[in-house]
Amino acid sequence: MPVSSVTRASAVSHLSILAATPPRSIAERMADVFVANDEAERVTLRPDLHREGFTDAEIDAHQVEAVAIAGKRLAKSRTRDVNAARTKSHDEITRDMADIIGSLLPPTQIVIAELQARGISRQHIDLLLPKSRAIAALAFCEGQTGWAN
Repeated sequence: MPVSSVTRASAVSHLSILAATPPRSIAERMADVFVANDEAERVTLRPDLHREGFTDAEIDAHQVEAVAIAGKRLAKSRTRDVNAARTKSHDEITRDMADIIGSLLPPTQIVIAELQARGISRQHIDLLLPKSRAIAALAFCEGQTGWAN
């Protein structure tokens, strides 16, 4: 079966149809209004949509979909300032606080020297220091160390 000959005009016409942007739906055009007003820090009201040429029937039928489309566009357009300080997670803040609190506590060598100065034997220090330190840490966490809380 022979192929019909294609003229230059029909080929250009066909390509221009393929290259053309598809017509936008009412909801997409309405979303443009929502996004533009949001970027201008204005609330979009029904009279605003009327001024843009939408009828009451179009607004009632497509407003919910337009709000969803606008929300997706706005979420994509929100950018983070790359020069701004990074916000820390709760775990990172907790670790930072633990480091600060740990820096306020005396080093182990000073604790051992104080225990020896108060008459605790070396054998008892070697055996019981980890457990005693844990008990003291728990008392510190519960606010029962004698410091004004």
